[in-house]
Amino acid sequence: MSEVAASYPHAHNEYIDALGLRGLVGFAALLAVYLVPLRLFLSKLRPSHMNWRVRCYALAGALIPLSYMIFALTDSMFSNNIGVMLYVFPIAFFGQRCARKRLKMARLLRPNPARPAM
Repeated sequence: MSEVAASYPHAHNEYIDALGLRGLVGFAALLAVYLVPLRLFLSKLRPSHMNWRVRCYALAGALIPLSYMIFALTDSMFSNNIGVMLYVFPIAFFGQRCARKRLKMARLLRPNPARPAM
């Protein structure tokens, strides 16, 4: 390995960096960090096909892990605190908004026993 290549602190590829430094367990953990939120957001798309507010937040939330999976091909996004914060906070925000909008819609659709049926 050349001295220039050895001077870089990381591999500039999150997947190779995880495999090289943490092995298969670290690689599996990295994939879980990406795929678990992605699956959670995508699972909210189908049941809420009529609620566009939930769909918008779920789609925006799904784009965060998808984007990071692409960004990880050319840089180690989780090697800096800013990369972690810019991943976690949008996922938490969009996840909270999806849950809140789904609860609000469920309350609106639930029959009210105090109101007489017509």
